[in-house]
Amino acid sequence: MGAGMGMGAGYGMRGYGDCDGTGFGRHWDRWSQALDLTTEQQTKIKALIDEEQTKTAALRQQMFDIRNQWQTLTQATTFDEKAVRELAAKKAEIGTELMVSKARLQNSIQAQLTPEQKALADKIQPFMRGGRHGHDKGHFRRGDCAYQPEDCPRRATTK
Repeated sequence: MGAGMGMGAGYGMRGYGDCDGTGFGRHWDRWSQALDLTTEQQTKIKALIDEEQTKTAALRQQMFDIRNQWQTLTQATTFDEKAVRELAAKKAEIGTELMVSKARLQNSIQAQLTPEQKALADKIQPFMRGGRHGHDKGHFRRGDCAYQPEDCPRRATTK
C-alpha cells in the first residue's frame, strides 16, 4: 500500500468515499476481495475507518458548509473579496486536517496488511479507481478483473 494507496479516500459529506456514508468507501469490496483480506483484517480496518470518520465528522460538515457559503458568495450581486479570502483560508486549513487524517488512516491500514498484500496493493492501485477523476477504466468491477487473464496483475501474483 504505497504512497498512492487510495482505499476509499475521498472526503466530503459522504465519508471516506462512500455514496451513503456507511464506511470504507465504494472500493472496499473490491480492495477486500483483490487483496484477499482475512476476516480479522477486515474487522480491524473497518474499526480504523469508523474511528477516523468519527474524528473527522465535524471537519467534513464544515467543508460541506463552506461549499454552501462559497456558492452564496459567488452568486452575490457584489463581490466580497475579503469574505472569499477568509472562506478560502478556512477551507485550506480544514483541508490540511483532512489530508492528515487520510494519511493517518492509510498508514494504519497499511500496517494491517501482509508484505504480499502491500505489494499487490501497490501493483493494482492505479486500476482500482474506475470511473473517478477521468479514470473510467472500471477494472476489478465487482471483484472481477477487467484485464485479459494474461495481463491481470492479481492473476500474475497468484500463479
